[in-house]
Amino acid sequence: MRYLLFNKPYLVLSQFTKVEGKKTLSDFGFPKNVYPVGRLDEESEGLLLLTDDATLKHQLEEPKFQHPRT
Repeated sequence: MRYLLFNKPYLVLSQFTKVEGKKTLSDFGFPKNVYPVGRLDEESEGLLLLTDDATLKHQLEEPKFQHPRT
């Protein structure tokens, strides 16, 4: 399992799919098969967790687990 923390800069999309004229996570050389847990808006900056651990990703994103969000 891989767990990566990324300090997402301002004006970067929290996705790997390329969008013309925009920076995305694919521009930063992450290993294949890791995905962001949640997302930050393009205009937001901050810590973003990326992982290939599907169970953890599901448990953190699924509302039924009632994790507080800030």
